[in-house]
Amino acid sequence: LYGSPENIKDTLSIAMKFPDIKHITIREGNGNVLISEGSTPVHAAETRLVWAGDAALLSDETEDALHFTAPVYSGNDDEQDNPLGSPIVKKEFLGYVQVEIGKSSLKDMQYKILINTIVISLGISMVVLLILHLTTKNLLMPLNNLSAIMKKAGSGTLEVRANLEGPDEVSGMARVFNNMMAVLKQREADLIEKNRMLNTEILERYRVEQEIKDN
Repeated sequence: LYGSPENIKDTLSIAMKFPDIKHITIREGNGNVLISEGSTPVHAAETRLVWAGDAALLSDETEDALHFTAPVYSGNDDEQDNPLGSPIVKKEFLGYVQVEIGKSSLKDMQYKILINTIVISLGISMVVLLILHLTTKNLLMPLNNLSAIMKKAGSGTLEVRANLEGPDEVSGMARVFNNMMAVLKQREADLIEKNRMLNTEILERYRVEQEIKDN
Protein backbone atom coordinates (compact mmCIF):
# COMPACT_ATOMS: atom_id res chain seq x y z
CA LEU A 1 0.00 0.00 0.00
CA TYR A 2 1.84 3.06 1.32
CA GLY A 3 -0.24 5.35 -0.94
CA SER A 4 1.24 3.95 -4.13
CA PRO A 5 -1.29 2.03 -6.29
CA GLU A 6 1.38 1.20 -8.91
CA ASN A 7 2.99 -1.21 -6.42
CA ILE A 8 0.00 -3.52 -6.48
CA LYS A 9 -1.61 -2.91 -9.88
CA ASP A 10 -0.09 -6.03 -11.49
CA THR A 11 -1.07 -8.21 -8.54
CA LEU A 12 -4.58 -6.78 -8.68
CA SER A 13 -4.87 -7.59 -12.39
CA ILE A 14 -3.85 -11.20 -11.70
CA ALA A 15 -6.36 -11.49 -8.86
CA MET A 16 -9.16 -10.20 -11.11
CA LYS A 17 -8.63 -13.21 -13.40
CA PHE A 18 -9.82 -15.64 -10.71
CA PRO A 19 -13.30 -17.09 -11.29
CA ASP A 20 -16.29 -15.01 -10.11
CA ILE A 21 -14.15 -12.07 -8.94
CA LYS A 22 -16.21 -9.01 -9.89
CA HIS A 23 -14.49 -6.19 -8.05
CA ILE A 24 -11.47 -5.53 -5.86
CA THR A 25 -10.97 -2.28 -3.96
CA ILE A 26 -7.97 -1.42 -1.83
CA ARG A 27 -8.53 1.35 0.69
CA GLU A 28 -6.26 3.24 3.02
CA GLY A 29 -6.84 3.18 6.76
CA ASN A 30 -9.03 6.27 6.56
CA GLY A 31 -11.28 4.66 3.94
CA ASN A 32 -9.97 6.51 0.89
CA VAL A 33 -9.78 4.40 -2.28
CA LEU A 34 -6.19 3.64 -3.22
CA ILE A 35 -6.97 1.51 -6.26
CA SER A 36 -10.12 -0.13 -7.56
CA GLU A 37 -10.79 -2.48 -10.43
CA GLY A 38 -13.81 -4.45 -11.57
CA SER A 39 -17.03 -4.54 -13.57
CA THR A 40 -19.33 -3.53 -10.71
CA PRO A 41 -19.57 -0.32 -8.64
CA VAL A 42 -17.22 0.25 -5.72
CA HIS A 43 -18.63 -1.13 -2.48
CA ALA A 44 -19.17 1.26 0.41
CA ALA A 45 -16.28 1.95 2.76
CA GLU A 46 -16.08 0.15 6.10
CA THR A 47 -17.11 2.15 9.15
CA ARG A 48 -15.45 -0.08 11.74
CA LEU A 49 -12.44 1.22 13.65
CA VAL A 50 -11.39 -2.02 15.36
CA TRP A 51 -10.68 -5.20 13.39
CA ALA A 52 -11.21 -8.63 14.99
CA GLY A 53 -7.90 -10.20 14.13
CA ASP A 54 -6.30 -10.52 10.71
CA ALA A 55 -8.87 -12.83 9.12
CA ALA A 56 -11.14 -11.80 6.25
CA LEU A 57 -14.81 -11.47 7.07
CA LEU A 58 -18.07 -11.45 5.17
CA SER A 59 -19.08 -7.81 5.33
CA ASP A 60 -22.14 -7.94 3.10
CA GLU A 61 -24.19 -10.29 0.95
CA THR A 62 -26.55 -9.52 -1.90
CA GLU A 63 -28.59 -11.70 -4.19
CA ASP A 64 -25.80 -11.85 -6.76
CA ALA A 65 -22.57 -11.45 -4.80
CA LEU A 66 -20.62 -11.87 -1.57
CA HIS A 67 -18.54 -8.97 -0.22
CA PHE A 68 -15.46 -9.84 1.80
CA THR A 69 -13.22 -7.42 3.67
CA ALA A 70 -9.72 -8.14 4.99
CA PRO A 71 -7.40 -5.79 6.90
CA VAL A 72 -3.83 -5.20 5.70
CA TYR A 73 -0.94 -4.76 8.13
CA SER A 74 2.77 -4.16 7.90
CA GLY A 75 5.42 -5.25 10.35
CA ASN A 76 5.18 -7.98 12.94
CA ASP A 77 3.70 -8.48 16.41
CA ASP A 78 7.00 -9.95 17.64
CA GLU A 79 8.98 -7.26 19.46
CA GLN A 80 12.30 -9.14 19.28
CA ASP A 81 15.19 -7.47 17.47
CA ASN A 82 16.15 -8.47 13.96
CA PRO A 83 19.15 -10.88 13.99
CA LEU A 84 20.76 -8.66 11.36
CA GLY A 85 20.89 -5.77 13.83
CA SER A 86 18.04 -3.46 12.73
CA PRO A 87 14.83 -3.52 14.81
CA ILE A 88 11.77 -5.24 13.35
CA VAL A 89 9.03 -2.83 12.37
CA LYS A 90 6.06 -3.15 14.66
CA LYS A 91 2.71 -4.20 13.28
CA GLU A 92 0.88 -1.26 11.70
CA PHE A 93 -2.61 -1.09 10.17
CA LEU A 94 -2.32 0.19 6.59
CA GLY A 95 -5.81 -0.25 5.22
CA TYR A 96 -8.10 -2.99 3.97
CA VAL A 97 -9.08 -4.88 0.85
CA GLN A 98 -12.65 -5.32 -0.35
CA VAL A 99 -13.39 -8.22 -2.68
CA GLU A 100 -16.70 -8.84 -4.42
CA ILE A 101 -17.25 -12.46 -5.48
CA GLY A 102 -20.18 -13.32 -7.74
CA LYS A 103 -22.58 -16.15 -6.94
CA SER A 104 -22.85 -17.50 -10.46
CA SER A 105 -20.69 -20.55 -9.74
CA LEU A 106 -22.48 -21.07 -6.42
CA LYS A 107 -25.87 -20.84 -8.14
CA ASP A 108 -24.71 -23.24 -10.85
CA MET A 109 -23.58 -25.67 -8.17
CA GLN A 110 -26.89 -25.31 -6.31
CA TYR A 111 -28.77 -25.86 -9.57
CA LYS A 112 -26.74 -28.97 -10.34
CA ILE A 113 -27.29 -30.29 -6.81
CA LEU A 114 -31.03 -29.63 -7.20
CA ILE A 115 -31.13 -31.42 -10.57
CA ASN A 116 -29.09 -34.34 -9.21
CA THR A 117 -31.38 -34.55 -6.17
CA ILE A 118 -34.47 -34.57 -8.40
CA VAL A 119 -32.98 -37.19 -10.72
CA ILE A 120 -31.90 -39.40 -7.81
CA SER A 121 -35.31 -38.99 -6.14
CA LEU A 122 -37.11 -39.88 -9.38
CA GLY A 123 -34.81 -42.88 -9.85
CA ILE A 124 -35.44 -44.12 -6.32
CA SER A 125 -39.20 -43.53 -6.78
CA MET A 126 -39.20 -45.53 -10.01
CA VAL A 127 -37.32 -48.39 -8.38
CA VAL A 128 -39.73 -48.37 -5.42
CA LEU A 129 -42.74 -48.29 -7.77
CA LEU A 130 -41.28 -51.16 -9.80
CA ILE A 131 -40.74 -53.21 -6.65
CA LEU A 132 -44.30 -52.44 -5.50
CA HIS A 133 -45.65 -53.36 -8.93
CA LEU A 134 -43.81 -56.67 -8.97
CA THR A 135 -44.83 -57.41 -5.39
CA THR A 136 -48.47 -56.57 -6.11
CA LYS A 137 -48.36 -58.61 -9.32
CA ASN A 138 -46.92 -61.61 -7.50
CA LEU A 139 -49.68 -61.28 -4.90
CA LEU A 140 -52.62 -60.62 -7.24
CA MET A 141 -51.79 -63.15 -9.96
CA PRO A 142 -52.28 -66.21 -7.69
CA LEU A 143 -55.47 -64.61 -6.33
CA ASN A 144 -56.78 -64.00 -9.85
CA ASN A 145 -55.95 -67.58 -10.84
CA LEU A 146 -57.70 -68.90 -7.72
CA SER A 147 -60.74 -66.70 -8.46
CA ALA A 148 -60.95 -68.06 -12.02
CA ILE A 149 -60.76 -71.66 -10.74
CA MET A 150 -63.52 -70.95 -8.20
CA LYS A 151 -65.76 -69.59 -10.97
CA LYS A 152 -65.29 -72.80 -12.96
CA ALA A 153 -66.15 -74.83 -9.88
CA GLY A 154 -69.25 -72.67 -9.36
CA SER A 155 -70.45 -73.58 -12.84
CA GLY A 156 -70.44 -77.28 -11.86
CA THR A 157 -66.97 -78.40 -12.89
CA LEU A 158 -65.74 -80.37 -9.89
CA GLU A 159 -62.55 -81.65 -11.53
CA VAL A 160 -60.78 -78.29 -11.36
CA ARG A 161 -57.90 -77.83 -8.93
CA ALA A 162 -56.00 -74.67 -7.91
CA ASN A 163 -52.24 -74.35 -8.22
CA LEU A 164 -50.44 -74.01 -4.89
CA GLU A 165 -48.62 -70.75 -5.69
CA GLY A 166 -48.06 -67.29 -4.29
CA PRO A 167 -47.74 -66.24 -0.64
CA ASP A 168 -48.52 -68.66 2.18
CA GLU A 169 -51.97 -67.17 2.70
CA VAL A 170 -52.94 -67.59 -0.96
CA SER A 171 -51.45 -71.07 -1.27
CA GLY A 172 -53.25 -72.01 1.96
CA MET A 173 -56.56 -70.87 0.47
CA ALA A 174 -55.82 -72.88 -2.67
CA ARG A 175 -55.07 -75.99 -0.56
CA VAL A 176 -58.35 -75.64 1.34
CA PHE A 177 -60.20 -75.17 -1.97
CA ASN A 178 -58.59 -78.30 -3.44
CA ASN A 179 -59.54 -80.34 -0.35
CA MET A 180 -63.09 -79.03 -0.55
CA MET A 181 -63.35 -79.92 -4.24
CA ALA A 182 -61.97 -83.40 -3.55
CA VAL A 183 -64.61 -83.93 -0.85
CA LEU A 184 -67.37 -82.69 -3.20
CA LYS A 185 -66.12 -84.95 -5.95
CA GLN A 186 -66.08 -87.94 -3.61
CA ARG A 187 -69.62 -87.15 -2.40
CA GLU A 188 -70.78 -86.86 -5.99
CA ALA A 189 -69.26 -90.25 -6.73
CA ASP A 190 -70.91 -91.73 -3.64
CA LEU A 191 -74.30 -90.29 -4.67
CA ILE A 192 -73.93 -91.71 -8.16
CA GLU A 193 -73.05 -95.12 -6.75
CA LYS A 194 -75.98 -95.05 -4.29
CA ASN A 195 -78.31 -93.97 -7.08
CA ARG A 196 -77.08 -96.82 -9.25
CA MET A 197 -77.58 -99.33 -6.44
CA LEU A 198 -81.07 -97.92 -5.74
CA ASN A 199 -82.05 -98.23 -9.37
CA THR A 200 -80.75 -101.81 -9.43
CA GLU A 201 -82.74 -102.63 -6.31
CA ILE A 202 -85.91 -101.10 -7.79
CA LEU A 203 -85.53 -103.04 -10.99
CA GLU A 204 -84.95 -106.24 -9.05
CA ARG A 205 -88.08 -105.69 -6.98
CA TYR A 206 -90.07 -104.92 -10.10
CA ARG A 207 -88.84 -108.11 -11.70
CA VAL A 208 -89.78 -110.17 -8.63
CA GLU A 209 -93.24 -108.62 -8.49
CA GLN A 210 -93.81 -109.40 -12.14
CA GLU A 211 -92.83 -113.03 -11.62
CA ILE A 212 -95.24 -113.28 -8.67
CA LYS A 213 -98.04 -111.84 -10.77
CA ASP A 214 -97.34 -114.20 -13.64
CA ASN A 215 -97.46 -117.22 -11.36
